[in-house]
Formats: sequence, C-alpha cells, structure tokens
Amino acid sequence: MDNSKCNICQSPNAQRIFRKNDFWIVKCHGCGVLRVETIPSETEALLIYNDRDHRWDLNRQKYIKESEGYSQKQKDCFFRDIKKVKINKEKLLDVGCCCGFFLKCMEEIYSQVTGIEVSMLQVEFAQKIMKLNVIKGTLQTAKFPEDFFDTITFWDVLEHVVDPLTTLQEARKILKKDGLIAVSTPNAGGITATFTKESWLYYSPPQHLHFFTPKTLKLLLRKAGFTILKVRTENIYFNNIIQSLRQGYKITPKEQRTSIADFSSKIEGNRILVLIKNFINLGISHSSWGDILFAYALKS
Repeated sequence: MDNSKCNICQSPNAQRIFRKNDFWIVKCHGCGVLRVETIPSETEALLIYNDRDHRWDLNRQKYIKESEGYSQKQKDCFFRDIKKVKINKEKLLDVGCCCGFFLKCMEEIYSQVTGIEVSMLQVEFAQKIMKLNVIKGTLQTAKFPEDFFDTITFWDVLEHVVDPLTTLQEARKILKKDGLIAVSTPNAGGITATFTKESWLYYSPPQHLHFFTPKTLKLLLRKAGFTILKVRTENIYFNNIIQSLRQGYKITPKEQRTSIADFSSKIEGNRILVLIKNFINLGISHSSWGDILFAYALKS
C-alpha cells in the first residue's frame, strides 16, 4: 500500500515520534492518528500469524481457559453497551474470531453466527472442537454478499489491520441497513499509554500497525460511513502498566511474568486494594483515559 499517505485522511505529512521494534511510529499531521511508518503488505502482515499459530499451539490450554472467561465478559459488556439500541439478532459476524469463544457465547442469542480468522490452527479448532462456521481469511477475501449481516464485531482487530478504512468500508457494505458494528482496540490516548510512552505494551509492531484514541477512532468510523452511537473506554489494567515499565527497563520476560503475577496476587488478595481498583475503574469508564477503547456505530 502507499505508505506516503495516511490511510484515514490521505495526508502525506506525518511526524516521527519514536522507534519501536525497528519500526518508526509516526503521527499524522492531518488527523492525528498514530501508525507504523512503513505499513507491510497484506501478504507480509499475514505471515506474522504463522508465528502466532506456533505460539498459540504451545500455550493452547492456558489460552483456552483465559478466552472462555473473557468471551463471556465480552458478551455481557456488548449487551450492556447496546441495551437501548434496537437490533435484529439474526446474523452475526465476528472478524478475527480466534477460536470462536465469543461466537459460542452468542449462538444462544443470534440465529446464525459466523467467524473469520487468519490463523489456520484457530480456524480448525473453531470448526472441529467448537462446531462453528468459521472461515479462514480476511474480510476482503471472504467476499460476503452485500447487506447480509445484522451485526459485525471487531474485538481487538483494527490495530492489526493493514488498511483499517478499507476494512470498515467492506464491513459497511456487507451490513444490512441500520446494521450494528462494534469495535474494541487498545486506547493510545489512555492513561497507561500516556504514562509509559514508547514502552506501552500495545506499541508492538509489526503485530500492531495502527494506534487509536477516541478522537481518531470516531474519525475513522465516520470516514467509513457509520453513524456513531457510543464511544467509551474501560479500565486501567495495572498489570499492563507494570509490564510496559518493565519492558522500558529491558527486564527479561521471565522477570516480567514473575513481577506481574506477584503484583496481581497482592491486589486480588487484599479487599481494600480490590475496592480501590474497582472504584478507579468505575471512574475511568466515564472518561477517555481507560486502557481499552470501545465504539458502537450504525450503518448510515
């Protein structure tokens, strides 16, 4: 793709901010979005997930246990956020569905659930173990018919995508009229990203290529032709702060894991600290400072 122009606003001007993993992170002068200066091709980007296949296969049981609990929370969060929105619960598409745990949670709600995923191992797991309709590929290669889905979800996907605007425009094309799109992505405008700067855990090219704030995610969705319903942030993940700072000090991965586990156990083992953490996160949910960014929009 043309790396000389911003994917969102087409501005040719960007400022280099810092270098991470041998990639320059730049800020667009036109819209303010943060991105990798040299975006890989679609083919190059997909090769990264061959390595993810290998790592996931080595840590399968841990991943499955974590994903089951997280997907149920994701479902609860989704319906809490859209409780005032009337949507048709017929056809759901989850883009970047991994092993399909979120889809499995949604089977009891939607008449038909479909997933799309680039990792072959995770597609096979979703198909054979979870008994789900999951397709290997990207939204563009899947070639779904126009006006087909009622809801499309992108949980922690847009930061990985080579061309977010084209991806969302394709999503709009295959959504029915008044169809819903739901997005989550790390918040580059959150307190953790602001505090830890270039050590932030989610500045991780070449896996992550674009880094959104509430402002730039709204701009992207509007550019793609959506009417925004709600944008919010959620939680400060104290583990992420510790891990980001440890990365900045070049602590080994083993030391990082030990420190994070110790820190987590100290918080979860102390009622007062848990109450403080929950109180802070309740306040964060009403601000733009949370670590995770959520957006909901309708097809205009």
